[in-house]
Amino acid sequence: MTDFNLSTQNAAELAVDALVLAVSKENETAKIVKSSLSSEVISRLNEQLELVQASGKLDSFAVLPAPAEVAAKAIILTGIGKLSDLDAQSLRRAAGYATGKSKFARLAFDIQLDEADLLNALITGAGLGAYRFDAYKSEKDKHIAEIHFATGTVSEAEAKTALETAEIEVASTNLTRDLVNTPALDLYPGEFVERAKAAVADLPIECEVWDFERLQAEGCGGLVGVGRGSSRPPFLVKLSYRPAAAKSHIALIGKGITFDTGGISLKPATNMGLMKTDMGGAATVLGATVAAAKLELPVQIDTYLALAENMPGGNAQRPSDVLTMRNGVKVEVTNTDAEGRLVMADALSLAGETSAQMLVDVATLTGAAVVALGNRYAGVMGQGGLPAKVTAAAQAAGESFWEMPMLEEGPEANKSKVADIMNSSKIRAGGMMLAGDFLSNFVGDLPWAHIDIAGPAFNEQSQWGYTVEGATGAGVRSLVNFLRTL
Repeated sequence: MTDFNLSTQNAAELAVDALVLAVSKENETAKIVKSSLSSEVISRLNEQLELVQASGKLDSFAVLPAPAEVAAKAIILTGIGKLSDLDAQSLRRAAGYATGKSKFARLAFDIQLDEADLLNALITGAGLGAYRFDAYKSEKDKHIAEIHFATGTVSEAEAKTALETAEIEVASTNLTRDLVNTPALDLYPGEFVERAKAAVADLPIECEVWDFERLQAEGCGGLVGVGRGSSRPPFLVKLSYRPAAAKSHIALIGKGITFDTGGISLKPATNMGLMKTDMGGAATVLGATVAAAKLELPVQIDTYLALAENMPGGNAQRPSDVLTMRNGVKVEVTNTDAEGRLVMADALSLAGETSAQMLVDVATLTGAAVVALGNRYAGVMGQGGLPAKVTAAAQAAGESFWEMPMLEEGPEANKSKVADIMNSSKIRAGGMMLAGDFLSNFVGDLPWAHIDIAGPAFNEQSQWGYTVEGATGAGVRSLVNFLRTL
């Protein structure tokens, strides 16, 4: 893991591989801003910006040899956009883009800031961009060993808090990224259980695990139905964080399909490999719970990881089967590839049996969410005013959530002729919201937010901002930010 350090030392004297400077774009002119280097050095560097195409736009990156007055070997130029528009999110993006593109081992950011929140954003972005996943590569990627951050005019105490908070959120997001990036050969339900145990081992978090036999005995028909098609059985993990000073009680629920073939309703072969990411919801709520405990947030959290592998084995569920969920609702299986909502139904029902005052679930639930919102936005829906609050917390964290409606026609569209409801409506329009309506049958009257992260959980494109290629950890920081408000 990258080592983060605060620095009050003269940036020109830092003996690092590269010094990172901010470049703004004002009236089509790029210039270095917020640096402590001498005006003479800055003037000479500004004269070279056009030569290396340092435009100052967000997601722009260039490298220059360091001038003689600077101890660093090189200068990294990262675009922040217009200086007048500078905010926490543009700093996150600029810092993350710089560390994501950097091939240097030791960096220092000479971006002088006067607010602790902005310093926190800079450190967070740099940490997220520095992530590398090379567990399966013989030749490892170039990792960033250490990053130094100028504290600017932020007080020592505030700077220390900004650093510590950023470190926790980055580490928790990277925990989620590591899980989502890991192939299903190595990350199956039982292995996910062990990794969850390891993640909370040194924290004030209790861990309870239900195996296949316990799930059957407890009437968890969704987890049993989905999991029985695989030789690797399903599990339910409940994590409980209960600080003495808790002011509220929330349940987090995550979809944990460690691989989704679609079951008997088999998916096309094209891009099926991406279905290793279908446990992204469980990984997200695990990461958020770990962060909450490390940050000592005063909120009681019960977190449910609904873990199964959706395979077309000889004992797999079939279209037309009827499953009885934990809360007694009978579901006709019309499509075995709509399995995530089945395992979530049991977990939501169990969460509703506790004293939790609200429920938030996270899932890579529908391709319809990607069609509606693209690859960068998560869809949020639910009841009791909670979706708006979650969306606001995400916006403050710099993540893209969009509130969607609960459809009036949803209950009728999900109605079954042979059972209470069906797991996949025959109506294609509004598929994301219809999936949300299905889940609403398992939350009672509690305030509830359902977050569909099918789009932003995994980035198949090139890096943008601090969003690296592969697993993104989208949602972890938004959930942590929301938990802070409780």
